[in-house]
Amino acid sequence: MRNIGTGIVISDELFKEYHKFIGGSFKDELPNEEQKCNTEVVTSMLRYFKNNWFTNYSQYVRTGAVMSVKLKNQLFHSKLKNKTLQELAATSDYKIILNDQGKTDFPYVDIFVDDESIVNSLTATFKNGNDRSKAKEHIKELCSKARDIIIYDKYIKKQYQENLNLLKYILPIRKIDIHCVSSHFDTMINDLKSFCDKWNFIDVTIMGRNNHHDRYLVIDNKIEIILTSGFDHLAKNEDDFTYIVREIKEIDL
Repeated sequence: MRNIGTGIVISDELFKEYHKFIGGSFKDELPNEEQKCNTEVVTSMLRYFKNNWFTNYSQYVRTGAVMSVKLKNQLFHSKLKNKTLQELAATSDYKIILNDQGKTDFPYVDIFVDDESIVNSLTATFKNGNDRSKAKEHIKELCSKARDIIIYDKYIKKQYQENLNLLKYILPIRKIDIHCVSSHFDTMINDLKSFCDKWNFIDVTIMGRNNHHDRYLVIDNKIEIILTSGFDHLAKNEDDFTYIVREIKEIDL
């Protein structure tokens, strides 16, 4: 754990848990019941891990975590040596502080709050002209075990044939429920049913998302794939395209 390069600042409580997790020692020996890390805490904080944690000399001193001679010399002579967590966060690349104490006002992000708006998601970006085969394969695999899929894209029928072929490719060829706003698809639903009669299309209005600007897939109410410029730019290599994969809580239809 260093204060050089990319990283996120973590609270002293999380710092101690991570230090125990990596087998670090403390200046004052911990009681037996405190020597093992809290695996739930560590697992939750590692979801935000970005190359390294952004720390300094003062945090090591406050928490009693032991530094190697090399690290101690490095941190002691850093200009960030005595910065507070808030000052460290302002200096860091990501500008936030992870905690597990219920603090959610910026710059704090609580690793256990269900509706925390700042999360660490998996993203992929393709520039204009870049082949989208890897994205298609990834999304196809994410859908491969699905029993229930929500498809939402107001403009999906604008590039009718390209998007029709794309859906034929990424959706699993077996019985699944597909929730969609049928008016968005128009005759595309009939064409898809002709391709696979096991697909069960359910016409819905997605609660709270009628005017949502994003285009997305939701898989088994667990994984959301946000398509920042819709199926159009996944189907073709024109223009920039980014998709975001993130875990979600169940949404109402």
